[in-house]
Amino acid sequence: MPANRFYVDMPLESGKTITCTGDEAIHIRKVMRARIGDTIELCNGRGSCAQATILSIDAASLNVTLEDVDTAEVPKRELHLWQALVRPSKLDLILEKGTELGVTHFHFFPAENSEKKQLSENQSQRVQHLCISALKQSGRLYLPKVYIEALEPSEGSILYGDISKDAPSVYATELSQVVHFVNGPEAGFTEKELALFIEKGWIGVSLSDGVLRTETAAITAAALIQAKSTF
Repeated sequence: MPANRFYVDMPLESGKTITCTGDEAIHIRKVMRARIGDTIELCNGRGSCAQATILSIDAASLNVTLEDVDTAEVPKRELHLWQALVRPSKLDLILEKGTELGVTHFHFFPAENSEKKQLSENQSQRVQHLCISALKQSGRLYLPKVYIEALEPSEGSILYGDISKDAPSVYATELSQVVHFVNGPEAGFTEKELALFIEKGWIGVSLSDGVLRTETAAITAAALIQAKSTF
């Protein structure tokens, strides 16, 4: 994890003084044991990262002055991961590794074989926490957007995992600047769902010469699509 990096949900402008509150402020004070005059790094998930000097600290907040604000370019390719709802442990892994790999949008949907059909309030809150933690750990500067919605990807390249032997690989598939990858639940898609994908003209792609678990497929798809974007 980049040393002393913390998340704040606000604009970052050089020379400005801002107040940090909430869990991050408590972590800085109690866990990091920061002191007045210490320098920390703040990112806002919107592409900006700033060095900041601590001016004051109290029980629930701290004031900092922002210096040396850097702004990263918006990712050249939008990567939308449409993930069928799965068990919380698998969902956590997909969110964490997907964020590290540069997924820009997570869309969670109830598939016919999904064991879960929606997220609890606690799970919805945990989603944001996991994305922020992975953002800080990976050094990325754009926080992915998360949606819970019906499976309706639009525009761009729409792919789904296909385990048939004649499915083309991701590398052999032309991709637009907006890519959607649709990933099934633990039990896979139903024949009805697969027939609908074909009817809609979505592209089935191979991720491996074996059958992958849902969390492995999500991570592999993100890695392969990003690698294709890079090289």
